[in-house]
Amino acid sequence: MRWLFRHDADLPALRALARDDCRFRAFLRFAGAPGANTARSAPGVVGDLRYDRSPGLDFSDLPLDRAAPCPKRVPPWTPPRSDLFGPLE
Repeated sequence: MRWLFRHDADLPALRALARDDCRFRAFLRFAGAPGANTARSAPGVVGDLRYDRSPGLDFSDLPLDRAAPCPKRVPPWTPPRSDLFGPLE
């Protein structure tokens, strides 16, 4: 794999987001290189950095709407980055 840019993430903030947000937990079942804007002043947007090719929102980005219900059909498989996030139950 060849990376075109560097992205540093706040792992404790991502773990807190995974713990507190059911939409992000569901997203982690798919994301191989998860990233999120975890700044308190910015709206929450998560994405898979493997596919992020533009500064704006694209198909790999998911705005986290806290008013939206939790996903109902979340696959039971082990998330690709369970080494970082542990069990997502």
